[in-house]
Amino acid sequence: MYTQKFYPDNSTLLRSIIFICAGLFFTVSAWALSTDKDQPIEIEANSADLDDEKGVTIYR
Repeated sequence: MYTQKFYPDNSTLLRSIIFICAGLFFTVSAWALSTDKDQPIEIEANSADLDDEKGVTIYR
């Protein structure tokens, strides 16, 4: 009995990898709740450097 082994060509493999990566990329946003963007952020630090001109704060 002859069994044929399936070896995908490079384009099929590349297409599969692209679809898997795209699926993972687009489902990441589904992990967060829609109300998470309105929640406060809690930061613990010993000091903070505030730069008003750049609008940047570095917490250490």
